[in-house]
Amino acid sequence: MRIITDTHGELNNPPLVYTVLMVRFPTQTSLEERIPEVQDALKQVYPIYEKRVQQGIEIIRSDDNQTVRTIDTPEFMFFDSARTKGVILKSDRIIFHSSVYPNFEEFSAWFKDVAGAVISILSISHYLSCGIRYIDAVVPDIASGESLEDYLQSSLLNFDICDNGIKKCLSSSQANVYESDIGVVRFNSYISFNEGVCVPPDLKDIAGLLRFEIVKSVAPFAILDFDHGYGAPDGTADELDLDKLVVQIDEMHTVASNAFLSAITENALGRWK
Repeated sequence: MRIITDTHGELNNPPLVYTVLMVRFPTQTSLEERIPEVQDALKQVYPIYEKRVQQGIEIIRSDDNQTVRTIDTPEFMFFDSARTKGVILKSDRIIFHSSVYPNFEEFSAWFKDVAGAVISILSISHYLSCGIRYIDAVVPDIASGESLEDYLQSSLLNFDICDNGIKKCLSSSQANVYESDIGVVRFNSYISFNEGVCVPPDLKDIAGLLRFEIVKSVAPFAILDFDHGYGAPDGTADELDLDKLVVQIDEMHTVASNAFLSAITENALGRWK
C-alpha cells in the first residue's frame, strides 16, 4: 500500500536514503556449500559477489571458570552492477538493502525475487523474525532560509540550553519504542549540527557496502530511523509462505509510513514534491 503517494501525491525529491529488509530463519548448517547455486540464481541481476568474515567473541561460562573464544562468521554478499542494491546472506538470515527506492511495490518485488531463490535452494520452511527499516535524511536548504523547524515536528527538535557557559548544541537524539498490531516499532531521530554521514551508526558497516547518491551532509541535518519488526512468539517459528510474508511486510511498511507522516510537517511534504 502506498500511503504517502495515495494521500499526498508523488514525492519527486523524497528524503529516503536507505532501506533494509531482513528475514531471520533457523540456522542453515549447509549454507556455504550451497552458495554456488545461490550465485548462479542471482548473477543476472546481482553479478557482483563478495565474501567476508566477521569476527565475534563468545563467552562460555561454567561453574569453575570462564572461557573466551573468537568466532568467525562468514557473510556472502551479492550486488547489482551499480552497487545500489545488495543481498547479505548469513547462516541464519537474509538481508536485502538498497540506496534506491522507487516505491514499496518495486522494492518488495526485488526482495521477493531474491528471497524466493534463496528459500528454494536452501529449502527453508520456517522463519523466526522479519523487519523493515527506513532511513530518511532531512537536510534543510540553509542558503534559502530553511531550517529543521520547517520539516520536523517540534517534539523532535533539540532543547536549547545555550546559557551559563554552554556555547551550542552539537547533536540531539531521541529513541522511542512502540507496540503495533504486528510487532514493535522503533523510531529513533538524530540531529547533527556538524557535517556527518546520513545513516545511523549501527548501519554504517553494511550501508558502506553500497553506493549512495547522498552520503554526507552539511549541518544541520536530521536522520529519521523507522524500524518495524516482528518476531515469532515464545521461541517458536512461523511457517514460511513467501506470498504471505510479503503481505505482512507490506502491512509493516504501512505502519512505518504513517509514523513518518506523524514525524514531519505538512510543509515538508510540499518541499519534497
